[in-house]
Amino acid sequence: MSMLLNVVMPIFVMIGIGYLSARRRWISEEGLRGMTDFVFRLAMPCLLLNGATMPHPNGGATALAFFSGCLAAYALALLLGRLALGMKLDEGGTFALNAAFGNTAMIGVPLVIAAYGRRGWRSSWPSSACIR
Repeated sequence: MSMLLNVVMPIFVMIGIGYLSARRRWISEEGLRGMTDFVFRLAMPCLLLNGATMPHPNGGATALAFFSGCLAAYALALLLGRLALGMKLDEGGTFALNAAFGNTAMIGVPLVIAAYGRRGWRSSWPSSACIR
């Protein structure tokens, strides 16, 4: 439990700092847009592509577990968006995609590294995945 808190707590602290920075306007709207574009359009896809293309022992089982988890997160978020939040299908789909994609990179990667070390992620962390 303490390992989980040691990994997850800093993530939520960083989210809180980002929220506070935006709320108090310590960073301009253009700066926030630029950081968001960099993270979600370049850095995070590179990180996920790097991890997904590295050879893994038992790759088929690993891929099945990973994509099953993504599908479950997507389905639950889509259901929540449609039924509980009253979103249209296109809005609910975007909401669900963000739930599955964001959690994989922001929480899944740090948890895998904490639990299994660099061998679990099979890359040199942190690295520039797009340059490899």
